Amino acid sequence: MAKRSVKDLKYKPYFLSGTQDVRDDLGTTSINGPAEITTGKRVTIEVTYKAGDKTLLDGGAVRFAVPLPFESPQIDNSRKGGYCKAVCSNRDVKLQIKVNPSPFTGFDANDGHCGAFARSVFVHVSGAGLAAGDTITLKYTKGTAAMWSGWFDFTVFVDPNGKRRARNSGYSIVAGSPRLFVHGRKADHFKVYLDANLGRTAKVSVAARDELDDFDGRFTGKATVKPGGKKLAFKKGLAKASVPAGKADVMRVKVGKNVSNPAKTPGKYNIYWGDVHTHSLVYDGIGTPKEVYTHGRDVTKLDFQSVSEHSFYDPSMYQYIVESADAFNDPGKFVTFLGYEARTTDHGDINFYFPGASSPHPPKTKFKGTYNTYPLKKYLATLGKRTLIVPHCHLKPSIDYPATLAGSGMMPLVEIYSQWGNFEKPGGQFTSDPKMRVNKIQAIVNNLLAGLRVGFTGGSDNHSCHPGYGWHMRADTNFPGGLTAVFATEKTRKGIWNALTKRRCFATTGCRMLIEFAVNGVAMGGEKKASPAERIVTAAVNGDGPIKQIDIVRNGKDVKSFDVGGKLDYHIEWADDKPAEKVWLDKTKYTAGKFMFYYLRVTQEDGQIGWASPVWFDKK
Repeated sequence: MAKRSVKDLKYKPYFLSGTQDVRDDLGTTSINGPAEITTGKRVTIEVTYKAGDKTLLDGGAVRFAVPLPFESPQIDNSRKGGYCKAVCSNRDVKLQIKVNPSPFTGFDANDGHCGAFARSVFVHVSGAGLAAGDTITLKYTKGTAAMWSGWFDFTVFVDPNGKRRARNSGYSIVAGSPRLFVHGRKADHFKVYLDANLGRTAKVSVAARDELDDFDGRFTGKATVKPGGKKLAFKKGLAKASVPAGKADVMRVKVGKNVSNPAKTPGKYNIYWGDVHTHSLVYDGIGTPKEVYTHGRDVTKLDFQSVSEHSFYDPSMYQYIVESADAFNDPGKFVTFLGYEARTTDHGDINFYFPGASSPHPPKTKFKGTYNTYPLKKYLATLGKRTLIVPHCHLKPSIDYPATLAGSGMMPLVEIYSQWGNFEKPGGQFTSDPKMRVNKIQAIVNNLLAGLRVGFTGGSDNHSCHPGYGWHMRADTNFPGGLTAVFATEKTRKGIWNALTKRRCFATTGCRMLIEFAVNGVAMGGEKKASPAERIVTAAVNGDGPIKQIDIVRNGKDVKSFDVGGKLDYHIEWADDKPAEKVWLDKTKYTAGKFMFYYLRVTQEDGQIGWASPVWFDKK
């Protein structure tokens, strides 16, 4: 199949359409609202369904979807935001309106609601049915718009006769359902991105951001890069320039009051930043894959990315994911990976990635409730060895793996951080709910102690079309999204895949600090069979802000901490002279013999954290 271009990728009203039918014979839809909508402002919107040749009979219903980030629709108080009223052009038709405001639920068997992306307003028809050309208009009054910018779908669904015969929900999507764009507020600061690899010049990219730290795509002002005095002219909220790199090994630039992330002269490998855990409206997110990739490439300046959609879609939807990843893959500029996230019955949510332009199709399963699940062993049977497995640590059984998986060679990494929280150790906060805490099974350090050899990745799990940056998941706010940095020879699928599979990577809570880490010359992610009497730990850290503390972790415990005192750049060399016989961990079912491991944790004064993947020694 010929490679699709980005321009060839057309919008498709998926909204869970792998599990719901899309029909073009049920009528048409339109939307009427303000000429411009700004984040967090109150809006009144009218969505109109116009019946087609397939008339809406007595007992039928229309389901209007109000996107989750908008204020919840309600029918009880006309003085409060989100009040909804339905009007029919045919006076002989009686309407009954009902709201199901439940967010993130599977298909409700009672009414056909699905809250994975939107809240539902049901308008039931009685008396006379709708003839072709009759309309039903839903007026959504003075509801608060989404708190972040982007396209939002006001999808319309129809059950023509009340018999709920369409797949799963009983409602079919009306083809061509409307969308509205929500703009960010007026920019008041910049996010400055510096390509991590210095050459003779440094590549600077700047995005205009507002008081909510959201992208302002309408900004057209000017700014200056310092040092050097390079002038920037913004177009659609973005600007870029190349400036002389100078003679220093580490560089940061400043635009206005905003300082960039650090960049440095590369050694054997270049450093590339990526977010391989993002979602789109193909399942339960916001924005098409094209919009999600575009934001990551152009706005948050990622080097690599994957729209790792949930594996609950039909072949045509999966083909759309495949074509999108292939169209955006641009070696040397922006790298994409094909992947999907699957919920297994025995081991929680796991992300699967593939190195090329195609992959085995996700196993076909029957959709039940919010998720369908599949035994992990059956998943493995469908995959080739050229598969990268990265568990997503937010469910209780997420990383209680069988020895067959740990030894498969397909799972070199685990997601230590995402918008769900920090899963390094037990007791860490899990989600924005202070009562939710990471348990012993979820904690990655316990799995390292059990003998698993996994490096660290950070992902956003972003569902709001803001990959690589942003606090919002769907309608709610969790933690900021994480990032993964890799040490790779080239910015290609082959180069970055090789770095990931060999654990040459580190994770952060979203900042772009730089970390180099080694023990006795064995770099992060590496392992060596040796019995060193002394272990020399070396590290070089360049903060994306003042550094508070650096911790050396040995066998799951902090054994040496450095109070950095707010410095931006810090080098350490520490000799661990504790006798090896007192350090070795006993053999486990995952190891051939005794072993030990080290990793590095860096904490900035602003609370951002970075983790270098471990180094292992096996007793010789």
